[in-house]
Amino acid sequence: MFKLSIKSGGKKIAYKNLSVSIRYFIDEKKLKDSLKNFERISKTRLSELQRKNFLFSDSTEIRVSRANGKPDEILLVKVKLDEKFNNDYFRNHLAGFISTLEKEEVKSLHIFIPNYTYFKKYFNDEEYFYQPLQRDYF
Repeated sequence: MFKLSIKSGGKKIAYKNLSVSIRYFIDEKKLKDSLKNFERISKTRLSELQRKNFLFSDSTEIRVSRANGKPDEILLVKVKLDEKFNNDYFRNHLAGFISTLEKEEVKSLHIFIPNYTYFKKYFNDEEYFYQPLQRDYF
């Protein structure tokens, strides 16, 4: 079981050992540019295969290990805003992902979600958008 402590992030993040980061991307025309920007800013170099797999239309996520840590691993997730998307998406996805981490020696999980403006039609307001991230998962 995890002790979940939620803190709103600033621009500078202090990653600790044994940390995992989950980064959600909107599956849109600018996805390739967003991925390049992520690599540049996070100083994460994806292999050509990882990049192609993530950008492939049927792919939804990839997990990337980082030899230099900070964080040790990153899960990149594509969010498709289509008729199947609903306001339970983040809660359900995070609950499933956190349950897989239970078997690992992870000390910190950092969650990065896209800006609320993408989700206005799915959530009543911005507070409701963030609410699923503030619930207990176990």
